[in-house]
Amino acid sequence: MAIKTILFDLGGVLLTNDWHHEFMDEMNAEYKKKFNIDADALSKQWDIYWPLYKIAKIDEKKFWKNLFKDAENYDVKEVVRIWKKYQKVINPELFDLIKKLKKNYKVVALSNVSKEAFEYKRKRFRLDDYFEGYFTTYAMGLAKPYREIYEKTLEQLKNRPEECLFIDNSLHNLDVPKKMGLHCIHFVSVEKLEKDLKKLVKL
Repeated sequence: MAIKTILFDLGGVLLTNDWHHEFMDEMNAEYKKKFNIDADALSKQWDIYWPLYKIAKIDEKKFWKNLFKDAENYDVKEVVRIWKKYQKVINPELFDLIKKLKKNYKVVALSNVSKEAFEYKRKRFRLDDYFEGYFTTYAMGLAKPYREIYEKTLEQLKNRPEECLFIDNSLHNLDVPKKMGLHCIHFVSVEKLEKDLKKLVKL
């Protein structure tokens, strides 16, 4: 059965991840300077509260407050300003590739992301120019790599598994959809992605 829909992960593929990204050292240095809090403390709190925040079990205010609970002179506006500063497009070449794919396929995003982070990135990077739809963990209340998020995505797309191609930079997130019958590509680089795509779809 022919592929009809291509699903892209966002963080680590097109954009920086929300937290563990290429600019962490610089961002953590700013947080250390502003709030006298070290990277290990932030990382520990992230591991506790991010899983809840990304599926909308806690709100933005509670998330940042808990993340920076050991900070001095906590200021949520300054915390978020610094976070936004380090959100970037890491593979701009993908924008042109997505435009090519849109000529023959429905192209959507499937991402573990919070509401506020997604809305910021969607507007700043003009994602609506490239994606026809979004499947986000905060809206669905489900997260990768669990089967339920892929099942719900297929249901909403009205596609069979073999009609979909999923691209993600995490092998952990590809195990389940691959077993379900989705075509999967592990994203490593734009060059390798193009080679892998040519085996499956029209470019």
